[in-house]
Amino acid sequence: MNPALFQSPRRLREPSVALVCLFACAGFAAEADPISTPPGPPIGLLTEFQVDPLAIDQMKPRLSWQVQDRDRGERQTAYQILVASDPTALSTDRGERWDSGRVTAAPSTAVQYAGQELKPDQRSWWKVRTWDKDGKASPYSEPARFDTGIGMTGEAAWTAKFIWDGTEFIRSGSKNIPPKGINDYAYFRKEFTLPKGLKLRSAKLFASAHNVYQLHLDGTELGYGPARSNPFLYGQYNVYDLTDQLAAGNHCLAARCHWMGTWGDSGVNAAPAFIAELRLVFSDGSKMTVVTDPTWKTLAATPYDEEKPVLFGSAGGKNNRSAERFDARKEPLGWLKAGFDDGAWIAASEVKRAFHLYAQVTPRSRIQHVIEPVKITQDGNGIELSCSGVIHL
Repeated sequence: MNPALFQSPRRLREPSVALVCLFACAGFAAEADPISTPPGPPIGLLTEFQVDPLAIDQMKPRLSWQVQDRDRGERQTAYQILVASDPTALSTDRGERWDSGRVTAAPSTAVQYAGQELKPDQRSWWKVRTWDKDGKASPYSEPARFDTGIGMTGEAAWTAKFIWDGTEFIRSGSKNIPPKGINDYAYFRKEFTLPKGLKLRSAKLFASAHNVYQLHLDGTELGYGPARSNPFLYGQYNVYDLTDQLAAGNHCLAARCHWMGTWGDSGVNAAPAFIAELRLVFSDGSKMTVVTDPTWKTLAATPYDEEKPVLFGSAGGKNNRSAERFDARKEPLGWLKAGFDDGAWIAASEVKRAFHLYAQVTPRSRIQHVIEPVKITQDGNGIELSCSGVIHL
């Protein structure tokens, strides 16, 4: 018998045994390796669950972040939060408004601010670092910011007045109805001048209405608002940062406002009103405000058809919405910009409203899609008829 036949199986088994040993030893080495990396800087910083909010009406806002650590089984065991009045101080790892020190705690969500008392319309910058289970510290995060609103101390923080278009309410049974009916539109405008030689540090516009507004600055649309709410308990206001949109010279704030008196179960009916407050701070520390008051001009007879609203809705919200009927021929040309002759307009009237306003945390209403007409014809009387629409299947 050939002895080589007995040698061959042994030679085949030997590499297999060596391979198993190789994997086993490698696995043992991986488990025994004590080397771990420090966590990375935290990311996703939120204040009151928002990214860099322009207004939060909370005296002790909640701060959140995401831990970055590539090691398996890692967890946050401690954190340190710094809050400062400007990013320069924060860059030197100083938090004069709050330095939490090293706090031994795992939560990274809704950690409550516990520093100096915050004031209305005040900007703060903050950053955070964390420690892992091995006691290794991360670098500090990139800075985030938050602004306090002007609803945290009640209506005393507002210097603006509620205004409307001069129409007064009449009593009809248990309801207050304006003379123009349940479908009331009003235009408002105010021109102002920014001085030369001063650099603008910040410009924030606070605005609200009952029911809704459409705001413009120098002819550029800023947005719609506010969200439907009960203005007597928790009305909403919106905030716009206009710092990069303003320079020395003449400017115009303008608003289209609409009041609908048939909200039903989709909101709380109250009297119409509009309020806006622009707060400007210059590089030398000086301040300027532009606020709604009787110096604003208003146009009560707008291009909107107010007498015959096309109402719709269903169930408990029957007739609580209306289609806009707009005659573009009656639109005053140039009224959204500075230099318009508003001599024929009247002074806005100050109105008293017991509204309690807070910063809106839900996203603002936005135009989602513009429908272009596919065909425009004339009916022979100079009236253009457009054919457009969208069908969703």
